[in-house]
Amino acid sequence: MRSLSLKKLFSLKLLNDETGIALTTVIFFVAIVTIISASVAFTTTNQLINTETASKRTLAFNVAEAGLERLIGVYGQDFPTSIPQIETIIYDNEPLNGGSYTLTVVKDTDNVNAIKIKSIGTIDGHQRTIEVILTGMPEVFNYAVASNTELELENDSDAGTAYALINGNIHANGGIDLDGGQIYVNTPTYDDGTGSKPNPYYDSNWKVSATGGINPNDPTYIGGYDPTDNSPINFPKIDYNYYKDQANFTNQQVFVGASSDEYTVAEFNAEFTPTPPYTSSIVVLNDRDISITGQGTITATILTGDSADNMGRMWVNADPGKTINFVPAIGMALTADRFEFSGNVNIGTEGQGAIVIATGEIEIEEAGDSSPANFTLWGSFLLGQNGDSDVDIEIDGLSNAQNHIEFNYTDSVHRNLPPGWSNWGSTLMFKDNWKES
Repeated sequence: MRSLSLKKLFSLKLLNDETGIALTTVIFFVAIVTIISASVAFTTTNQLINTETASKRTLAFNVAEAGLERLIGVYGQDFPTSIPQIETIIYDNEPLNGGSYTLTVVKDTDNVNAIKIKSIGTIDGHQRTIEVILTGMPEVFNYAVASNTELELENDSDAGTAYALINGNIHANGGIDLDGGQIYVNTPTYDDGTGSKPNPYYDSNWKVSATGGINPNDPTYIGGYDPTDNSPINFPKIDYNYYKDQANFTNQQVFVGASSDEYTVAEFNAEFTPTPPYTSSIVVLNDRDISITGQGTITATILTGDSADNMGRMWVNADPGKTINFVPAIGMALTADRFEFSGNVNIGTEGQGAIVIATGEIEIEEAGDSSPANFTLWGSFLLGQNGDSDVDIEIDGLSNAQNHIEFNYTDSVHRNLPPGWSNWGSTLMFKDNWKES
């Protein structure tokens, strides 16, 4: 056997080396392709998982939102008269679209008439939680003037000249009788005795409604009367015990000045200092009459009585040429059986609406020296709370007193609704602080 030459041996070694390099290269590229394929597969799988997770989280949010809307619809028909102090489950794991929702409610710590609702939506272990604050609004607070019985708006033209301008919705759970001239209800213009003037607060959406119809005696002017809207509205009841608990003075007569007949606004206002949690005071006078005279601003909420059946009268008489202002920190300003206002009296402001409640009548007349009365209410007049007697608003004036009366509705009363009510009935809902937690 002949030995291999050096040249052949070298060629054979070179061939083996090239084969090894090719194999190594192939293995390297196979490894790279395998790694890339695994990475693509991993990324794709993660994307699919993330897409599925996002989809299910969206579905969970939709389920939570649907449950929330269900409860809003229920409360929109009948807002609860009592709101739980501790978190209470209303719907527990209610099934919907392959998932479920759980809703809890609790009284909001910042608003005694508001509910904090938490809705938790769940889909295949994925959860979304929505929180919202709902505020209940008794329907009666959407009116400039509302009566729980028959209502008469009377301009006593025999006593002199006076005109009333009413801007806002008016309703009576009974008939409405508009008697006498120069009563303007939701009209674009009015006549103040010196000629026609534009009504700066006119809104064509406002209307007059009554369960027993309306009698517009000539020459009363009426705008926006809707004869088909004759359904009654619910009148909530004041919780007098609540206000007695909050009051600075209760079960006693309040004397300011030399005698009970000499109340002055400045002294009266100074008597009632701020009391937490309100920046104004609450005064409850059990079955007492009260007379407020002079001038100045009162920030107190005043109730002359300790129940709807036990109320006194209130006289508010501004000094001639002076003004008495009521701007309570909470929405309710004055509550009494009957009111008599004379001279210049302002209640509430456009940005801070107020509520005045009278069981019986309201009379507005000139000041003691026959100076014109300029009376303005921003907010709501509620009359006949018990609904067991007719009520009326009477506007008087002497021959040399051209009285100017305005009832201007403002929805700012919604943002300043006073606490302490029951039997709310139908409500308007206002959403606030909608957020995901």
